[in-house]
Amino acid sequence: MRFISKALPLFACGLMLVVSVAAQDKGQPPAPPSSCSRDTALEIIQQQIDATRTFDNGVQRIAILVRAADLLWPVRESKARAALTEAFDLAVQHFKEKGDEVSSEGKAMMISWPDQRYEVIGAIAKHDIAWARKLTDQMLKQQQQESEEKPTKDIQHDTKTARNLLGMAISLVATDQPAALTFARNSLRYPATFYLSEFFYKLAAINQPSADQFYQEALVAYASAPMERLLYLSSYPFGNDREAGEMNGSMVYQVPSGFLPRASLQRMFVQTILRRAQEHGLDVPVTRELVEMIRGKSRAANRG
Repeated sequence: MRFISKALPLFACGLMLVVSVAAQDKGQPPAPPSSCSRDTALEIIQQQIDATRTFDNGVQRIAILVRAADLLWPVRESKARAALTEAFDLAVQHFKEKGDEVSSEGKAMMISWPDQRYEVIGAIAKHDIAWARKLTDQMLKQQQQESEEKPTKDIQHDTKTARNLLGMAISLVATDQPAALTFARNSLRYPATFYLSEFFYKLAAINQPSADQFYQEALVAYASAPMERLLYLSSYPFGNDREAGEMNGSMVYQVPSGFLPRASLQRMFVQTILRRAQEHGLDVPVTRELVEMIRGKSRAANRG
């Protein structure tokens, strides 16, 4: 309740502030004075930023700072940057203290909270992509250094990193394709997940040639990956709504209306699978669905 009661004035007057700024940008006369005037709204937002320092819950504090920064950016960019900087510092500290935090809800349900560093970087990317890229590069470089110092590779953490990077890419694809592709390409250094095909389709809905090109980059990156990871690239070339094979984690994808399966990408994928079999001198343990793909009988073709 404390969190909600503190947030409501911020959102209400913040919304008034955004509407006021938008109206002025369109040349409309300013709204008449009210208790939620521009100056009052700015003051309330600043009060909310100051009040977050009394919060015991770091995640809630970060959420308020990010929301306040979004409202402030059009009219007080310097203060918005300060709020986002504070939020990111808190996110870094939160990760150091709690790592990939998991909490229990009830007797059987376990909830894994998002890495707050990526939450803040995603918010920053909406306003300043260069800043977001810089923070991401610094974070990944530090992570790589820490990984090299460990005796064994932390696959689970690397998989979460891939998901986080692709999550940011998906959130940006509709508004900033170059930025989305930057985060997606960073993810190729980490294990493939079902987020990869989700990104292919999200991008294809806007720009299929760009999605096709990125698919080729991903296929090269994962050509030698374990088969259970490589198969995450089995849906897109055929326009299928799920992967071939039994996956550890998968989802049903929304194939964009008007999506055109590419025969060239299908051949590339099948050739990669066959090359893997030849290199290892073994039959590739794939399902009947994948065999049908190799024979050119994808579900997309059957639907057509």
